[in-house]
This record gives sequence, C-alpha cells and structure tokens, in this order.
Amino acid sequence: MKQVLLVMTMAFLGQSLQAQVPKPLIGKTFYNADKWNMDPRFGGVPTVKFTGAHTAAVKKGDIMENAKVRLYKKGFITTTDHRKISDTFQFDVMPTKASKADGYEMKDQYGQIWTTRFSASVDGTGLKAYPAAKSGYVRNVITLPKRTNEELYKVELYAGVFKEVDCNSYSMLGVIEEKVLDGYGYTYYNVKTEEKLMGTMRGCLDGVKTTKFIPAQPIIIRYNSNAPIVIYSPKDVQIRYKVYSTNDQWEIGRPQ
Repeated sequence: MKQVLLVMTMAFLGQSLQAQVPKPLIGKTFYNADKWNMDPRFGGVPTVKFTGAHTAAVKKGDIMENAKVRLYKKGFITTTDHRKISDTFQFDVMPTKASKADGYEMKDQYGQIWTTRFSASVDGTGLKAYPAAKSGYVRNVITLPKRTNEELYKVELYAGVFKEVDCNSYSMLGVIEEKVLDGYGYTYYNVKTEEKLMGTMRGCLDGVKTTKFIPAQPIIIRYNSNAPIVIYSPKDVQIRYKVYSTNDQWEIGRPQ
C-alpha cells in the first residue's frame, strides 16, 4: 500500500512540475485584441501577464489582480485571487521551452484573441505635436524598434474592422491618407471609411460564419524608428501593421 501511495505521489509531483507556464511566456503581456479600444477611464485594454511558472497578473476593467495558473489542454486556466474570476486560454500550438517566436496569440473561452503583438507606448513628449483625436475617433501610435540599415525595411499599414462573415473574401471600403502636420512638417495618417464591406459572391453552403479582421487596402511606408507612426481612425477601426525587409539587391527589367 505504501508503495502504491509513493508511486501516486511521485506521479502527481511530476505532473505538477510539468504543468507550468513555458519559459518563453514568462514576463510576456497579452492584450485583448477584440477590446483594444476600451475607454481608458474604464481600465483600457484587458491584459494578462504571466509573472511566473504558475502565476499571472490579470487586468479587467481598472482592477489588476494576481492569479493562479494551471495547465489545461493546449493552454491555461487563470483564476484571480480575490474576485475568483476564471478564464480559459488556448493556443493553436502550445509554446514550449524552445519556442522563439516574435509574438504569441491565444484565444479565451469566448473566442476573443489575446496577443503580445501590441506596439510599445510613447511618452507624452513624443506626441506633444500631434492633436488629440476628434470625437468618435482614436489616435493610434506605432513605435518601431531601432534596426541597422533601416532603409532596407518597409512598414505595411492596415486599417480594418472585426466582422462576422461567411466563406466569401471581404475587404473594407476605405483609404489610409497621408497628411502633413501644419507647422511641424511631421507626417501622420488619417483613415477615411464608413466601415462598409465589399465581398465575393460565392455560395456558402455550410452557413458557417466566423469573426475576422477585415482590412481596407493597405499602404506601404518607410521604416523610421526616430518618430512614431500616428494614425487617426474611427473608434471601431483597428490599426495593424507588418514589417518587411529586402536584401538591397536590384533586379533589372528586360527591354523587349
């Protein structure tokens, strides 16, 4: 009997040691991409920061709480210490100790996306020249990390909305306009859209609908870490971006 109990105890301890947050996630903060535009007066973007192998800091509304973390399928269940709020997070592929991704994404029990891919914030002095957003709009700010040979990089800006759509391909009608800030010469961007969608006309026999990010036509701008990229958009329009690089090798067209 003692041997059976000893084996069971060792098995439990082994599972406990394995059931922990992978090292690449410790210290990472996940932001709720579906609620990125929540009013700062009411807490702003909900976040989850994995602070240790079995702990996290969870912010919902204007309250930050410590939480316990336990392994569940390809993700975790977090339970806050005081309000006892539990959330279930799942990854498409569970990160491991060897993972070295630039960013991570997970979904909660409501299907909402939480991501580490949020641009760093800018202090007030860096935005002093830029006016606040007008009513119904939000000022989005992207800060780029310094790189060597920044002339070899480009940034592709997207503006889009989250919509429940069928199997057709959709795009948002709208444009991202480049503007110059009067008196300063700084460049900023303005999103003009009525948030209407245009799509293909395929018959979707299964009737399944999913929530997706539907962008307008993106624009490509130069990479510059010395100044923030400032974009004004309607409050329900999210700004995303991708960074591309080139090897600085010319290819030549053939006259014919």
